[in-house]
Amino acid sequence: MLERALEVPSWVELASTVRGAKDPVLVGPSEMRWNTRTPEGLGSLELERTGATSVQVRAWGPGAEWMMRQAPLLLGTEDDVSEFRPPPGRLTDLWRRKPFLLGRTDRLWDSLVGGVFGQKVQVENARKARRQLARRFGDEAPGPSGGWILPAPKRVAELGYSDLHPLGVERKRAEILLRVAREMPRIEGMT
Repeated sequence: MLERALEVPSWVELASTVRGAKDPVLVGPSEMRWNTRTPEGLGSLELERTGATSVQVRAWGPGAEWMMRQAPLLLGTEDDVSEFRPPPGRLTDLWRRKPFLLGRTDRLWDSLVGGVFGQKVQVENARKARRQLARRFGDEAPGPSGGWILPAPKRVAELGYSDLHPLGVERKRAEILLRVAREMPRIEGMT
């Protein structure tokens, strides 16, 4: 296990910042967990708000070092908001009342799975399909919290519609996901 503390602005809300990052699982308003397949192997990350400006970061697995490097990006602390000038109107009012940072994971596959599964269905149904895909075809996450990690695109590319239908994924979304999985090497080469 790797562990360190990160400083964050006091106004950063952990739940609001990481919610947009698609994959992280929020345990509560001051704690979250993220399991993913990193470029260095499977990894698990836990973030816990321990003070007004501090977050304790813990990581496990072969991808632990990558996860530790990613933690500031997930928290949005690498964002430079000093020159952010929203246009007049609602966004300016919102920013004045409650500034925010945008977290990112840099895990394109995870985001694409969430995007495909989230089309034309309720959010909870999309999350359920994602969890079932990870549990049925993915890998167990390292670390004490458990959980599952999405299968690699190469593994998903080997599947068919009949594998995804029991997860609650109808044919159109299944075909899109399978095509994305098959095209991932090319897609990643474009970024």
